[in-house]
Amino acid sequence: MTTPPEEPRRRLARLIEERATDLRLTWDEVIERSGLSKQGLHGVRFGTGALRRLTKAGIEDALAWKRGSVDAILKGGDPTVVDEAPLIPEPEAEAEDVDYPDFVGDDPFYRHIWRFESVSEDDREYAISGVQLHRLRQAQVRNVGGSGGVVDIEDRKADRA
Repeated sequence: MTTPPEEPRRRLARLIEERATDLRLTWDEVIERSGLSKQGLHGVRFGTGALRRLTKAGIEDALAWKRGSVDAILKGGDPTVVDEAPLIPEPEAEAEDVDYPDFVGDDPFYRHIWRFESVSEDDREYAISGVQLHRLRQAQVRNVGGSGGVVDIEDRKADRA
Protein backbone atom coordinates (compact mmCIF):
# COMPACT_ATOMS: atom_id res chain seq x y z
CA MET A 1 0.00 0.00 0.00
CA THR A 2 1.41 3.37 -0.98
CA THR A 3 1.32 6.47 1.17
CA PRO A 4 -0.93 9.21 -0.22
CA PRO A 5 0.88 12.35 -1.34
CA GLU A 6 1.39 15.05 1.26
CA GLU A 7 -1.14 17.88 1.12
CA PRO A 8 0.54 20.94 -0.51
CA ARG A 9 0.16 23.35 2.43
CA ARG A 10 1.44 20.73 4.90
CA ARG A 11 4.39 20.08 2.62
CA LEU A 12 5.10 23.81 2.42
CA ALA A 13 5.02 24.06 6.21
CA ARG A 14 7.37 21.09 6.56
CA LEU A 15 9.86 22.50 4.04
CA ILE A 16 9.74 25.94 5.68
CA GLU A 17 10.55 24.34 9.03
CA GLU A 18 13.34 22.20 7.54
CA ARG A 19 14.91 25.19 5.78
CA ALA A 20 14.70 27.41 8.86
CA THR A 21 16.40 24.65 10.84
CA ASP A 22 19.09 24.25 8.16
CA LEU A 23 19.79 27.97 8.32
CA ARG A 24 19.64 27.88 12.15
CA LEU A 25 16.93 30.54 12.18
CA THR A 26 14.49 31.07 15.00
CA TRP A 27 10.88 31.82 14.09
CA ASP A 28 11.46 35.42 15.22
CA GLU A 29 14.35 35.66 12.75
CA VAL A 30 12.18 34.22 9.97
CA ILE A 31 9.54 36.82 10.83
CA GLU A 32 12.09 39.64 10.74
CA ARG A 33 13.64 38.48 7.46
CA SER A 34 10.29 37.86 5.76
CA GLY A 35 8.55 41.03 6.83
CA LEU A 36 5.54 38.97 7.92
CA SER A 37 3.80 39.40 11.23
CA LYS A 38 3.86 36.61 13.79
CA GLN A 39 0.22 35.86 12.93
CA GLY A 40 1.03 35.95 9.21
CA LEU A 41 3.79 33.36 9.54
CA HIS A 42 1.58 31.25 11.82
CA GLY A 43 -1.15 31.32 9.17
CA VAL A 44 1.27 30.18 6.49
CA ARG A 45 2.74 27.43 8.67
CA PHE A 46 -0.64 26.09 9.73
CA GLY A 47 -2.45 26.50 6.42
CA THR A 48 -4.88 29.20 7.49
CA GLY A 49 -3.20 32.27 6.00
CA ALA A 50 -3.58 33.54 2.48
CA LEU A 51 -0.58 33.04 0.25
CA ARG A 52 -0.42 36.38 -1.48
CA ARG A 53 2.43 37.41 -3.76
CA LEU A 54 4.22 39.46 -1.08
CA THR A 55 3.77 36.72 1.50
CA LYS A 56 5.42 34.22 -0.83
CA ALA A 57 8.22 36.64 -1.64
CA GLY A 58 8.82 37.28 2.06
CA ILE A 59 9.09 33.57 2.81
CA GLU A 60 11.42 33.07 -0.14
CA ASP A 61 13.63 35.97 0.97
CA ALA A 62 13.77 34.78 4.57
CA LEU A 63 14.75 31.26 3.58
CA ALA A 64 17.09 32.22 0.71
CA TRP A 65 14.89 30.55 -1.88
CA LYS A 66 14.59 31.86 -5.44
CA ARG A 67 11.35 33.49 -6.54
CA GLY A 68 8.73 30.95 -7.49
CA SER A 69 9.91 28.37 -4.94
CA VAL A 70 6.74 28.54 -2.84
CA ASP A 71 4.60 27.99 -5.95
CA ALA A 72 6.86 25.11 -7.00
CA ILE A 73 6.41 23.47 -3.58
CA LEU A 74 2.63 23.85 -3.76
CA LYS A 75 2.69 22.14 -7.17
CA GLY A 76 4.75 19.23 -5.83
CA GLY A 77 8.18 20.52 -6.84
CA ASP A 78 11.12 21.60 -4.77
CA PRO A 79 12.39 25.02 -3.73
CA THR A 80 15.47 26.41 -5.42
CA VAL A 81 18.10 27.82 -3.12
CA VAL A 82 19.57 31.21 -4.00
CA ASP A 83 23.16 30.97 -5.19
CA GLU A 84 25.75 31.40 -2.49
CA ALA A 85 27.06 34.56 -4.18
CA PRO A 86 25.77 37.74 -2.51
CA LEU A 87 22.97 39.54 -4.30
CA ILE A 88 24.77 42.86 -3.90
CA PRO A 89 28.49 43.53 -3.71
CA GLU A 90 30.12 43.79 -0.32
CA PRO A 91 31.04 47.30 0.73
CA GLU A 92 34.62 48.34 1.01
CA ALA A 93 36.31 47.00 4.15
CA GLU A 94 36.18 49.09 7.31
CA ALA A 95 38.80 51.75 6.92
CA GLU A 96 40.32 54.02 9.51
CA ASP A 97 40.07 57.06 7.23
CA VAL A 98 36.33 56.85 6.42
CA ASP A 99 34.68 60.13 7.35
CA TYR A 100 31.31 59.11 8.73
CA PRO A 101 28.60 61.77 9.10
CA ASP A 102 27.39 62.39 12.65
CA PHE A 103 24.09 60.54 12.10
CA VAL A 104 26.00 57.32 11.30
CA GLY A 105 27.65 57.36 14.72
CA ASP A 106 29.10 54.08 15.97
CA ASP A 107 26.26 51.90 14.66
CA PRO A 108 27.98 49.05 12.77
CA PHE A 109 25.09 48.57 10.35
CA TYR A 110 24.94 52.26 9.46
CA ARG A 111 28.70 52.19 8.92
CA HIS A 112 28.28 49.12 6.72
CA ILE A 113 25.76 50.99 4.58
CA TRP A 114 27.90 54.13 4.46
CA ARG A 115 30.89 52.22 3.05
CA PHE A 116 29.00 51.49 -0.20
CA GLU A 117 30.82 54.31 -1.94
CA SER A 118 29.52 53.17 -5.33
CA VAL A 119 26.07 54.31 -4.15
CA SER A 120 25.23 58.01 -3.99
CA GLU A 121 25.41 59.75 -0.64
CA ASP A 122 21.69 60.59 -0.88
CA ASP A 123 20.81 56.93 -1.40
CA ARG A 124 22.98 55.88 1.57
CA GLU A 125 21.28 58.48 3.76
CA TYR A 126 17.89 57.24 2.57
CA ALA A 127 18.86 53.61 3.34
CA ILE A 128 19.96 54.54 6.85
CA SER A 129 16.73 56.51 7.37
CA GLY A 130 14.79 53.41 6.33
CA VAL A 131 16.65 51.28 8.86
CA GLN A 132 16.00 53.89 11.55
CA LEU A 133 12.28 53.90 10.72
CA HIS A 134 12.17 50.10 10.75
CA ARG A 135 13.90 49.97 14.13
CA LEU A 136 11.50 52.57 15.54
CA ARG A 137 8.48 50.59 14.33
CA GLN A 138 9.89 47.36 15.78
CA ALA A 139 10.44 49.08 19.13
CA GLN A 140 6.86 50.37 19.08
CA VAL A 141 5.49 46.91 18.29
CA ARG A 142 7.48 45.41 21.17
CA ASN A 143 6.32 48.14 23.59
CA VAL A 144 2.60 48.13 22.84
CA GLY A 145 0.71 46.81 25.82
CA GLY A 146 3.66 46.96 28.20
CA SER A 147 4.61 49.63 30.70
CA GLY A 148 5.94 52.61 28.84
CA GLY A 149 4.25 51.36 25.69
CA VAL A 150 3.25 53.45 22.75
CA VAL A 151 -0.12 55.10 23.19
CA ASP A 152 -2.28 56.08 20.26
CA ILE A 153 -3.11 59.82 20.29
CA GLU A 154 -6.77 59.14 19.48
CA ASP A 155 -7.01 56.70 22.42
CA ARG A 156 -5.55 59.34 24.74
CA LYS A 157 -8.08 61.94 23.50
CA ALA A 158 -10.94 59.49 24.09
CA ASP A 159 -9.71 58.84 27.65
CA ARG A 160 -9.84 62.60 28.42
CA ALA A 161 -13.39 63.00 27.10
